[in-house]
Amino acid sequence: MRRLSFKSSIALVGQDLVPVRDAVIDVADGEITGIGKTPGNVNIIDLGNVILMPQLTNAHVHVLDYFLMGLYGKYYIDDVVGAPYGLKYYYLRRIKPNSLRVGLANVFRRIRDYGVGCLLTIIEYGAVFTDIVIEEAKRVGLCIVPPLAEPSSFRVYVKPEEEEDVDERFEEEVRQFTDRGGFGISLISPLNYSMAELRLASKLTGSRGGGLISIHVSETEDTYLDGDLNRALGTLVTGNTLFVHLTQLNDDDVMKLPMRPVLYAHGPIWNS
Repeated sequence: MRRLSFKSSIALVGQDLVPVRDAVIDVADGEITGIGKTPGNVNIIDLGNVILMPQLTNAHVHVLDYFLMGLYGKYYIDDVVGAPYGLKYYYLRRIKPNSLRVGLANVFRRIRDYGVGCLLTIIEYGAVFTDIVIEEAKRVGLCIVPPLAEPSSFRVYVKPEEEEDVDERFEEEVRQFTDRGGFGISLISPLNYSMAELRLASKLTGSRGGGLISIHVSETEDTYLDGDLNRALGTLVTGNTLFVHLTQLNDDDVMKLPMRPVLYAHGPIWNS
């Protein structure tokens, strides 16, 4: 067992990140065993005038956006990442998944260098990309908790007569993700799925270990005016649904939201 102690001018400790001056962190085999003023181990590394803190968690990242860097701000966001006609989906429909490995490796190293240790990442367009993203993240020591896999089947518009229909591919992929264990589901918007599909996704994740659903709600004025919030609240089990963005909500809308969980996130990969 390898034991080390690290000394720093300041350490941010506990959930409240309380600053401790001249702190000593004891580590055994890569795990913190103590925090105090006196080294618990013979081998001491003095880091000098630095701040030690817990690793960061990025709770909303579209990692497959990486090849779109430079396009944000130049084009309307839906033309870049909007499903199904945005540049991202055009590219993902045609790319060989393994060709993304080098780019993903560079992105993950950059993320790791920023002090991020865990990602709650959305992996778009079906199962073919999930393992590649997870494998490349692990290579640089990033954990993915949980992978939020997006079914490759979705609707551009839902017609009234389609509300009780369930696309076979959609159901197959949702079952595939939930059966793997440790996976969550990412849904583009409540407007991209029939009511029956939303209820099915909620049921399957809830019955398989309380899996998580992440869904973008009221990110733009258009989706808000189309009633995406009420559509989500009327079909999804709120106890295991993560509502993302919500930038268009007013005070009355906010009162409709469940007490947990809600995530606000805005922006592409490098500042989300």
